[in-house]
Amino acid sequence: MRLEKSEDRFLNELVADCVTYNLREKEALEYIDKRFGRPIKPRSYQLRKANLLSENTAKVWLQWFTRIGFVQNHKEQMEIIRKILGHSLGEYDEERAKEKPDVYILTKLTKDIRANVRLLCELGLGTSIIAAIKERIDLQ
Repeated sequence: MRLEKSEDRFLNELVADCVTYNLREKEALEYIDKRFGRPIKPRSYQLRKANLLSENTAKVWLQWFTRIGFVQNHKEQMEIIRKILGHSLGEYDEERAKEKPDVYILTKLTKDIRANVRLLCELGLGTSIIAAIKERIDLQ
């Protein structure tokens, strides 16, 4: 039976999940059946798994990650740190607004805010370096 391109990609992602989570073949086939909506043959699973574990597939993934994945990961990390920083700043403002602010809490929040600002600055500096590396990769 011929699969549509999107089905083929999805099935490969499911097999990759099975490899990532080190599922036994029986567990993998059950997982695929539930997620894909229909079973696949053990031989089909074995062939897809072998293909995903091949050196060529690893190279393709590494090329994708060096061009796109790393940048996406970096951006996500910056967004997470910004959210944490925003939360800490909000807590700091709330504590300072109290009639009798807790100095211990304010000190802990101040340290947390400084650490997050420092980390955000370091990641921000890394962004320009990453952009330069990406530009070089794109030119090749």
